[in-house]
Amino acid sequence: MSNSSDESKKPWGLGLVWIAGWLFTIGFLNLGIRDGFFGLILWPYQIGKAVSGF
Repeated sequence: MSNSSDESKKPWGLGLVWIAGWLFTIGFLNLGIRDGFFGLILWPYQIGKAVSGF
């Protein structure tokens, strides 16, 4: 029996949300290349730090 039907059930949505959040952070905070790659891991922290002054 083929497992091809299981391939279509992978949760791609969470990965897309992560990438969208990372790209939003780079644009919103005007991050450079080094900080953009650092933001790949810690973008929720960077956004929280940036908006904490509002």
